[in-house]
Amino acid sequence: MISRKKFLETSLFGFAGLSFLDFKDWKFNEKLGVDVYKNLSPSEIVENEKFWANVREMFPISNEFVFLNNGSVSPPNKFVQERIEEEMKLANQGPSLFMRVNQEKEITNLRSTVARWMNVSPSEIAFTRNATEGLSTIIFGLPLQKGDEVIVSQYDYPYVLNAWKQREKRDGIVLKWVDFKLPFKANQLIDSYKLAFTEKTRFVQLTHVLNWNGQILPVKDLIEIAHNQGCEVLLDAAHSLGCMELNINDLKCDYLATSFHKWMNGPIGTGLLYCAKSKISKVWPLLSSYDSFREDIRKFETIGTFPIYTYLAINSSITCHDVIKLENKRARFVYLASLLINKLTNYMEVKLLSPKNPEFVNGMVSFELSNFNGFDLSELLLKEYKIQTTFVKVGDIDGIRVSPNMFTSKQEILNFLAVIREIINRKN
Repeated sequence: MISRKKFLETSLFGFAGLSFLDFKDWKFNEKLGVDVYKNLSPSEIVENEKFWANVREMFPISNEFVFLNNGSVSPPNKFVQERIEEEMKLANQGPSLFMRVNQEKEITNLRSTVARWMNVSPSEIAFTRNATEGLSTIIFGLPLQKGDEVIVSQYDYPYVLNAWKQREKRDGIVLKWVDFKLPFKANQLIDSYKLAFTEKTRFVQLTHVLNWNGQILPVKDLIEIAHNQGCEVLLDAAHSLGCMELNINDLKCDYLATSFHKWMNGPIGTGLLYCAKSKISKVWPLLSSYDSFREDIRKFETIGTFPIYTYLAINSSITCHDVIKLENKRARFVYLASLLINKLTNYMEVKLLSPKNPEFVNGMVSFELSNFNGFDLSELLLKEYKIQTTFVKVGDIDGIRVSPNMFTSKQEILNFLAVIREIINRKN
């Protein structure tokens, strides 16, 4: 049997003694991946464990557990944490001035920085605490009428669906449910959405990457279909920012919400809401504002007193992301997902819930294991092996989701697979 101690020792072996930079003096734009790795392609750097060991040094994460549930929330790197601490100390010296006045002014500069980085206008983005808050802002703020139809699927995020169900009960809108199985084929999915439109359809809820199995939806095609039907689209992009290309202008969605604390490894409790300029005035803010119908995106940020300094550390997460490079992160996610998928496919006792082609997965992999429900398996992994995953239970699916991050070592994935094999052998 693989002991808990042995598992952790071998998981971390690939990273032991490999730090080659002085991180205290580390400069984002001068060190990581520039001197040694600047000429390597993503295909060359993806299996370079020394590089990813160096990335791991950016994260002061506990070695007591193996964290394979980064899809829920990922740790901010040490530079983000340091920025939060610096700004918090400054704010606490006189919050009514340093936070409510000075740091609030810095948010304006941050908005411009993030907008340039995301290729949108600063007048179209608002900072939120998470994707759920941004999505709820639009769902509860839309001027929908009784009888208006909204297209959703059972695989949209539960909190999002509950918000739509509340509007259904409160305002009499009609939810039209798209039916498909996981993993899906893109053409079949598109056909399912097409069949849901009627002359009463006003709005479409879409999820860019399904949290249940990491599968990427063909949202650009679906958005175009919705617009051709005269409908607006709200895109849940919680699991796409930071691990794959997210081009809002190219997607042409009307509304979008995401989080910085997943694949961007940004400050915990920070997110972003995009609202097309022409739509802002008609959407009610989630909480009261000075003028609920003004055309100022900042009305969606009126939530009372909150720790403004946390948001200022978003800059540090963006800088780290850009230095490591999106294409390298994406390649790493696909590489780790492929390790999981290729091995799990050979286990007769495993039913894979994610597509076998990793091109359509953002890095998260889900599966069912014979004789286990998802909750019991995730609890066994956590309590006996100190491996954190999460269970996924929706529709007829009852399994677990494995979501490594860029700091996850290849050895951790191989050891996880060995543990699954051991659990299968014990059960048999």
